[in-house]
Amino acid sequence: MGGGYYDRPTLSAEASSGPAKATYSALADAVFSQAQSMHPSCSPFQRVLECPTEDAVVVVIDVTGSMGDFPRIIFDKLPMFYGQIMLQGYLRSTSVSFAAVGDVDCDVAPLQVTNFAQGKDLDEHISRIWVEGGGGDAPESYEYAAYYYASKVNFRCLREKAIMFITGDEIPKSVDNSKLQRFLGETIPRLPSTEEIFQVLTQRYHVFYLCRVPASTGLVPPYVKAAWSSLIGEDHVLPLVNPKACIDVMLGAIAMVSRQRDLTAYLRDMKGRGQTDDRVDEVAFALQRVSLTA
Repeated sequence: MGGGYYDRPTLSAEASSGPAKATYSALADAVFSQAQSMHPSCSPFQRVLECPTEDAVVVVIDVTGSMGDFPRIIFDKLPMFYGQIMLQGYLRSTSVSFAAVGDVDCDVAPLQVTNFAQGKDLDEHISRIWVEGGGGDAPESYEYAAYYYASKVNFRCLREKAIMFITGDEIPKSVDNSKLQRFLGETIPRLPSTEEIFQVLTQRYHVFYLCRVPASTGLVPPYVKAAWSSLIGEDHVLPLVNPKACIDVMLGAIAMVSRQRDLTAYLRDMKGRGQTDDRVDEVAFALQRVSLTA
């Protein structure tokens, strides 16, 4: 599975298929510009994931038009993300699964999932995600990812709850049997409500919603905050102005819920790896309400 820490070479803008962007590298742009359809290994259809490690992290990425830079940013920062988890001891033995979420009403591949992996293998798995870039009118289909990970993962030796991050800027809706059959290959006699799905999910995972918010306010829109707070708790709804801060916020949440750091100690870790004062302040704002009691 490949559990070692890793790095990767960079790719110049000239060597990529297009110019490097301000928020992500030319390499990340090239990686996610190639796919034109869902990779077979990312299909959730009649599939159960196996997690063999004592700790687990799931990163659910909204890949609709407004959020399409997130997989590229996360790809760029994966070596640092995994390396910091292991080197700082935030988790003991962990693997990561990625999911991509679109809109079941209009996208070809509204849910994609990857196997749990470690170390350099993470690059291969996240690179298979198709950034379809579709999505219809709000809301998006986060609830299908929640349903899948609540019921379709076999944790062999998990020590405590897994940790899940969902990136996005909208609210969930409700599941539909015809969509479950089409995309997951199953029909259930009684459809659970979105609230019931997240009740099961939060029994198995610490669930965080990283909400992209406008720089003008820095605040989660009230209707988004209310919807997600009712599902996962207000303290787990985290505002994110700068998408490039998403990995720093995730690492902080992991360090805190694993009780390896409090917020003050985690911010010291950030400064120790050379983060700017502005980035440290943004992460502190996002994580200031996170409760360590769950």
